[in-house]
Amino acid sequence: MTLRPIGDWGGPVVEWNYTTKAYSASQFEQPVRPATFTGGHTDSAVDLDADGLADFLELRADVHVNLAGHYTLSGYLSKGAGTTVVRFIASAYRDFDLATTDTSVVLRFRGDQILQAGVDGPWDFSLTLYYAPLAYARGNATPGPIGTILPPQPAYYPETLCGTTSTYRAADFDPTVELVRYTGRFQEVTPDRNGDGTFDALLIRAEVEVFATASFDLSGLLAAASGSPEIAKSFGQVCLQQGTQWAEFSFAGPNIPAAGIDGPYQATLSITPTARGIDPTTTYTTMAYHATDFDANSTGPAQP
Repeated sequence: MTLRPIGDWGGPVVEWNYTTKAYSASQFEQPVRPATFTGGHTDSAVDLDADGLADFLELRADVHVNLAGHYTLSGYLSKGAGTTVVRFIASAYRDFDLATTDTSVVLRFRGDQILQAGVDGPWDFSLTLYYAPLAYARGNATPGPIGTILPPQPAYYPETLCGTTSTYRAADFDPTVELVRYTGRFQEVTPDRNGDGTFDALLIRAEVEVFATASFDLSGLLAAASGSPEIAKSFGQVCLQQGTQWAEFSFAGPNIPAAGIDGPYQATLSITPTARGIDPTTTYTTMAYHATDFDANSTGPAQP
């Protein structure tokens, strides 16, 4: 053991050795393994738009889940393991819930990253699976009263699986990938936070299918049913996880009576990947509203 002054100005260092009592390794808690990789894995190229170029490399790995809950999965592809030069190819990340069972986890690596690396496969991969035990941090449980001493938490160790993919050509991957697609389902919400009988916002939710977890810029334009004139705009940023979910576009209520145009309205909704990719745009016609249905004096955020 070594002691050194916090503001180390070159002063003396105190060192000593200490021998503990005798312990048996079995006296200590075994590591908790919420889930384990069982070793099986497959990989395949995914061509979403059938243009002959792969949008993603999909890696699927078998796992045995001992503890149901929320997990995160991250991974990367590389080339040159065991040599003096290791090339980075692509990386990916997502999170999801797992039930107690034998199942598989899936991670998709973007084709444009693989193409940009310009290195043909097979590639080495590394997958790491983490268990996220703090449910209350995600709003799923209520923490104890202030001053409560939390019980000791077990040490959850991440699980890692390494291996090698099949053979692929980097040139067979698409330079522009499709990360998200509208499903055609929409919802409308008109919150009235202060209960004055008028709406503080017009919130339009568009269901989307996300093909790989990524960050997106959301933008919306609300206009008269004919598409002109413009009434309100919506902007936002969001991280969408792989799978089907809702993207929300919120238009501030005061802009609508200020324009003095009754509905139905035409909403043009765009989702743009933060790090390149196809940015889908769709139009949606709302239900009929009177402009006076909306609060001209609302000052809070448009979200309910």
